[in-house]
Amino acid sequence: MSYHDVLAQDRRLLILQGLAEAEGYALRETVLARLLEAQGEQIGHVRLRSQLEWLRDALLIDLDQSADPWLAKITRRGLDVAAGKTRVAGVARPLPED
Repeated sequence: MSYHDVLAQDRRLLILQGLAEAEGYALRETVLARLLEAQGEQIGHVRLRSQLEWLRDALLIDLDQSADPWLAKITRRGLDVAAGKTRVAGVARPLPED
């Protein structure tokens, strides 16, 4: 697995965890970008959108692309992945609580 693969998997998990904690389980992509930056994950607009599309295609989020910025909402399956209850190839597994 390459360095870029590891980063992508970690970013996807962070996105899911952010959505899982959000009121209404939904956030705009601009807020997701700030959440990633707060975790030390610098990500550009195009790369963030590609990660959101990947998560949508994996059925982990619903994605409203009708407006700009996009709105992402986590699915039940996505909630399970964010909590570590379900594993999906391409998404990092959360670390256990201390």
